Amino acid sequence: MLVANWKSDVGYAWWLMENFWVQISLLADSADKNCYLLYPSLSKIPDSIASSSISCKELDFNDTSISGNLYLLRFIRSNNIGCIYLTDKHYFSARYLLFRLFGVKKIIVHDHSPGERHVPMFAKEKLKRIRNSLPVITADAMIAVTNYVRKRHLYSSCIPSSKIHVAQNGIRPIGRNPKLGHYSHTEFNIPTDAKIVFTSGRASTYKGIDFIIECANVIINVRKLENIYFLYCGDGPDIDAFKALSDSYGLGKRFIYAGVRNDVRELAQSCHIGIQASSGEVGYSLSILEYMSAGLATLVSDNPSVCASISDGVDGLVFKEKNVISACDAIEKVASDVDLCEKLSLKAQKTVTSTYNLDITNSSFISIMKMYI
Repeated sequence: MLVANWKSDVGYAWWLMENFWVQISLLADSADKNCYLLYPSLSKIPDSIASSSISCKELDFNDTSISGNLYLLRFIRSNNIGCIYLTDKHYFSARYLLFRLFGVKKIIVHDHSPGERHVPMFAKEKLKRIRNSLPVITADAMIAVTNYVRKRHLYSSCIPSSKIHVAQNGIRPIGRNPKLGHYSHTEFNIPTDAKIVFTSGRASTYKGIDFIIECANVIINVRKLENIYFLYCGDGPDIDAFKALSDSYGLGKRFIYAGVRNDVRELAQSCHIGIQASSGEVGYSLSILEYMSAGLATLVSDNPSVCASISDGVDGLVFKEKNVISACDAIEKVASDVDLCEKLSLKAQKTVTSTYNLDITNSSFISIMKMYI
């Protein structure tokens, strides 16, 4: 049984989870087992899921009311569910005991959640280790997307090391498409000699879009650099606040809100600089890998949970976290140095192809899942 945390048409980085679900369904097919996917809200089924053997059902796993739990437990028993695969859920849960009482033998949690965690001390650490060693109320395996996340689970969550595995994030390499030319410039009426700073993702303060707006203000209004534009693709709960902030700085058409687009890849490939300014990610954030693979000079903060995929000065540049001046210096540096921009671009594409290729990710993931399915 696979569990989605969002409605079926949410998009964004859920394509990677869809990829993992398909990999699991292939393993289930080879073992002559059925594979079910629960969505809290079911509308349009993603193409990759629709073309697989996965059976989709609208059932809210997060409904922990008595009726919600009873409905879920009936589903587990009636469909003879033996394994549950969860995304970004807790390693410890009293519900896991209920699932096991109704026939579940294995529970696997795949953690893509961002950010840092505090390390417990003294008695709290010992209590967590005792609790997390109990088999019936804890997951059988925790899959981390980076070694950073693995260490977070080892030291902050106090999960036994034997239960923590790593299947690092990966993408299908994008590459630079010279045929696109000035695609982004044409789409948004940007002068063809201008450099475009590109970012994408959900419009929330956690993603640091407001920080990028602050950078745009310094670049445009303080440093008076005429040939740099900013392009943001995405939507979300804080979009109106972001637009109000950029309006307050008078950024006008120099900071462009593209909204949700179907041509994000083409837009990225025809820009010059990619920036990730979130308050915390998981090291190999998909957007960072996509910027690198699209041939952008990629800029990330020095937060250890963000910058793991970048070697400073080799395949990207690292700026000081929450430091607008440091980020602006990095933007100005690559915007004014064509050779540096090209060097970072070429090396970044090679890094993704050789290290963060989705085929490598899937190979690691399948090896882990074979241990439990």
